[in-house]
Amino acid sequence: SSGINAEYGVIVYDLAVYLALFDMPSMQRYARWFSSISAGIMSLTLIIIMSKYYAKFAVYMTEWENYKTQLEYENNLTIRRYVFEVFNFYSSLVYIGFFKGKFNGYPGNHPLVFGVKMEDCPPGGCISELATQMAIILAGKQFIFTFSQFVIPIIFSNKGSCWDRCKKKVEEVEGPKKKAEKSPWERDYILAETRDVFAEYLEMVIQYGFVTIFVAAFPLAPLLALVNNLLETRLDAFKFVAQLRRPTGLKCKDIGIWYSILSAVGKIAIVCNAGIIAFTSDF
Repeated sequence: SSGINAEYGVIVYDLAVYLALFDMPSMQRYARWFSSISAGIMSLTLIIIMSKYYAKFAVYMTEWENYKTQLEYENNLTIRRYVFEVFNFYSSLVYIGFFKGKFNGYPGNHPLVFGVKMEDCPPGGCISELATQMAIILAGKQFIFTFSQFVIPIIFSNKGSCWDRCKKKVEEVEGPKKKAEKSPWERDYILAETRDVFAEYLEMVIQYGFVTIFVAAFPLAPLLALVNNLLETRLDAFKFVAQLRRPTGLKCKDIGIWYSILSAVGKIAIVCNAGIIAFTSDF
């Protein structure tokens, strides 16, 4: 219910900003553009906040169900977390692409929300607003996730001891160090602890949904994803080599339930892109 309330709040905010700017003669030309961008930024902010809440809630629900095996626990946690994130990231895009402007009635009989006529799509359709919203969410999500994955290990590596690093530089300037050089395993121990790759998988699958389900509305999405993945490949390499402890290797047969999720997303993408072309755009 909190996610529905958040999405409804973004819709009301978008409508309120548009109506407020449209009443200003000097801002009428930019009312739709400004309201769409500001609503996209607000939606991205709520998505990041709700994602933290959904992660904790998914773990709590899965642990409460008390599965017998680790495999059952991981599969159910993965499905539950992914379903939460699908609703979190895609709900605003689904609303704009398939519902916005479709239930506004007819002249003389418009449904009202708080005494105000529901927002409608511009004459060219909602495809441009859908592309704007998708660009903001996709690019913003990738930037925030990549930044956090790169900066957090720097903060927590070396126990966050900025003073120790400064003191080490002073000692190198003043003269040779009196203490013996630390062994490799000691230097490795003071790095940040390696976390599991669940978040990495989840990010890639969510990104895959963006570049397949809504690609008809924003054809540049695959290019943004490619640039992000090339950058993240090098950042991950630096992170695992210089900032994190050496991870413990585990054997696995395949990527598990993630393959089934990717297969389902591919099938859903066909239907969604056909719906966007048929009902949202003027193609």
